[in-house]
Amino acid sequence: MKEPRPAFVIETERIYKSFEKDISELRSTEPSKNTDIKLDQIIVSSYVKTYDFILFLCNINDHQNSFFLLPFLRGICEDLIVLTYIIQQPKERQNYIIVKKRYQELNKSTTAQNNFFHNYNSGQIVPPIYNEGVSIEEIIQLHRDAGHKLEEVNLPNVYQMAEKVNLKYLYDFIYHSTSKAVHFDIFTLLSMGWGEIDVKNETIKATFSHKNDYKHYFKFALFYSSYLFIKQSQNFKETLNLPNLIIESIEELEIQYKKNDWPFLVTFGHLNIKEPSELIKNMFRNMNIKND
Repeated sequence: MKEPRPAFVIETERIYKSFEKDISELRSTEPSKNTDIKLDQIIVSSYVKTYDFILFLCNINDHQNSFFLLPFLRGICEDLIVLTYIIQQPKERQNYIIVKKRYQELNKSTTAQNNFFHNYNSGQIVPPIYNEGVSIEEIIQLHRDAGHKLEEVNLPNVYQMAEKVNLKYLYDFIYHSTSKAVHFDIFTLLSMGWGEIDVKNETIKATFSHKNDYKHYFKFALFYSSYLFIKQSQNFKETLNLPNLIIESIEELEIQYKKNDWPFLVTFGHLNIKEPSELIKNMFRNMNIKND
């Protein structure tokens, strides 16, 4: 079912397409060795991933499956928080965090994969556990031998990092928003049931589908992926050496956003409350707006 393209989608695509060439130039990085510590490449990968997701959303013709887009926002948000935290650390600690986390992630993933196939499909040949039997201390020493300075440090959890980099409220909001799709959530499951309301008997004959509130989910995914890209641009601009065109375009977009209402996690409709009129909304905005 092809949807007419909303104005906010057309405008978002116009702005992001205006610096597509600059993003293409960011994608290509210098040659590197396996023992190189690639913080700049990690940031580039995260940044262009968000950009690509936004353009993907702008080009979706059928929005009815938009509920399934929500989990991706969680990844973008955690990239933003963790990388912002790492950037703020001394170089030696940056190196240690990246080396240790990279090793642990792949080791744990290949271990989980081997355990799964061993128990559920033992006849299949599985890739080996990454660096099985090799300690993290040996991995650290390998990078030190390659000339890198590493200072041991513990990496906080994502929530703690969000507090330290002043992104706590953003993380809370995106976490709860995306949990609708990745965790057991009673409200979300029941709110997918739409149907006829019997006012007299106070009942509803519900038909369940993820498509029932698809316009809300699509607008939510597009707006907040763009909002997170703005935050990435602001926090990573020095590391990425972003050109003026991207910075100016993002500033323009941010100004536009601050003039409008943003998508809710839980809407007035979800709570069976009548939404305020546009007049009331505008009056409230003019009385309460602040520089966030």
